Amino acid sequence: MKKGIGDKVLGWFVVREDSEPNADIQADEDAHAEEHAPPPAPRRVPPRAPASAPVVAPGNVHDARAFGAVYRAAGVADEERDRLTKVLSLLASLPEEASIDVKRAIVGASLEAFGVSIDRILVTGEGALSALDGHVVDGQSRTREVLTQAESRIAKLTSEIEEVRRLMDVQVAAQQELSRAAITEKARVQTVVDFFGTSSKERAAIAPPRLLRLK
Repeated sequence: MKKGIGDKVLGWFVVREDSEPNADIQADEDAHAEEHAPPPAPRRVPPRAPASAPVVAPGNVHDARAFGAVYRAAGVADEERDRLTKVLSLLASLPEEASIDVKRAIVGASLEAFGVSIDRILVTGEGALSALDGHVVDGQSRTREVLTQAESRIAKLTSEIEEVRRLMDVQVAAQQELSRAAITEKARVQTVVDFFGTSSKERAAIAPPRLLRLK
């Protein structure tokens, strides 16, 4: 038989008798604690504490479980967040054709029947929203810091590249000057060679014979 909304809510917010040996005792203690609990505090946003932001590759879906650390750092307790998650599951199980007023009546009555304060749920929800907003702001701050450092590094590398290119240009200019100077020097030396008109080998070939020494 398919479970109705009431069975789902019962399974979420109270402990069934057959779930563990002392379930009925625990349920009574929880009910007693809820009954004698102080009235809910006015709605307020829990103070936000800095939380580390996991880096998500562009295009990838952020793992919702990673937000657990964000919520805890912002003061949203795990049990409160778990209760908020159960309420979200309850909302998702409601008939789509029901009006918003009917849905609110069903959820409100269900939560009240099991001792779950709507104000408490709202405080948790507002705290979670504030934590997410703060998480995004912290991420933006870290992003600006990373971009600033990257731009500084790029500027430094650009300066180094320009210096290397300048040295390359200097070396090329020096080589060109060396080539021009060598050409000038070769021309100066060539004048001596041209003056005599022949090379050293040719001069050796046409050298006059040695005179015989008379005894």
